[in-house]
Amino acid sequence: MTSYLIKPELDFMLSAHLYELLEAPTNTSLTARAVRGGVLLLIFANIVAMVVGSHYGPNEAMTVTLQQFELLSASLFGLEYALRVWAIGAAPNFEKNYGSRTRFALSPMMIIDLLAILPSLIPVFGMLDARVLRLARLFRVGRVFKLGRYSASLQLIVRVFRQKKSDLLSTLMVLSILLFVASTLMYFAEHNAQPKVFPNISESLWWGMGTLTRIGYGTAEPMTVMGRVIGATLALMGVGLFALPTGIITSGYMDELRRRREQDCCPHCGKRL
Repeated sequence: MTSYLIKPELDFMLSAHLYELLEAPTNTSLTARAVRGGVLLLIFANIVAMVVGSHYGPNEAMTVTLQQFELLSASLFGLEYALRVWAIGAAPNFEKNYGSRTRFALSPMMIIDLLAILPSLIPVFGMLDARVLRLARLFRVGRVFKLGRYSASLQLIVRVFRQKKSDLLSTLMVLSILLFVASTLMYFAEHNAQPKVFPNISESLWWGMGTLTRIGYGTAEPMTVMGRVIGATLALMGVGLFALPTGIITSGYMDELRRRREQDCCPHCGKRL
């Protein structure tokens, strides 16, 4: 991405400056804070615009205004995306070989950035099929996930989930097995008594999810003695099993906060740096 119209030294200086502004998490300069604050403000404005746009029809004046704001936002997001791809060449650990920038462009956060741009390009290229437009509006939700790049709190939560992913997956596996077994037993216990309420195992799974999560959504409830025993057992087990992920996440959150405090303190005297 090095331009032949500017000298390599100047090119590297510009990309290094952009890298410090856009990618360096430790940069707390006024300019960096202003850039991040501006992007955050644009993301929140897009969230508000998406909500407001759902109240108006396609031919109303407000819809036209929101479409113009949509094109402006996509242009700014596109500029940010291009600058990030260019500036990554100045990263300290960047491997300057063929395909390095492509791999960076295909990283999860960059894909989220790309999804924030693509929905606005569909009408520009004339792809006005209603199904395509509905899909484009769906992808606009991806702009919410751009908040993760600028929010230290969201980044902390992501690190906690990565740290505890094996424990969380184990808990999810246990919950899934319990849900399937209980729902299957409920189907065999209640199908003859309530064929319309429990017509198949899929409908029983919907009942099981509501019971396991304590939501109780819907009107399905067991009538047989065996069905009520299964329902009561599943409800009681759900109380305890759903507390496990909460404890795991809390433990990881405390570990991450402790690690952060240790990094901010001198290893010799223990005072904050």
